[in-house]
Amino acid sequence: NLYYRDGDCHKYLDAVFKETITIVEIEDSLDGETFFLYVQLAACIVLIIDVTQQYLVNITIKKISSGQKFESFTLNHQIDVDYDWLPK
Repeated sequence: NLYYRDGDCHKYLDAVFKETITIVEIEDSLDGETFFLYVQLAACIVLIIDVTQQYLVNITIKKISSGQKFESFTLNHQIDVDYDWLPK
């Protein structure tokens, strides 16, 4: 529906098209659709960063845990063990 008022303050509804009528749309600098598009884009970027970070952490943990395992206590400390009771 098109509501407008002429110069004599007569109100009209659904008037016939006249070339003298100019319709001007309000141009907002940031409308709701654009705002939520940016919010969704930011959420997708954060999700991609989080998934990438989790993937890299899992790869790093697997590389560290798959390395050579050794017992560091016996290498650093001299343990006095009596081996005389073992059969030869």
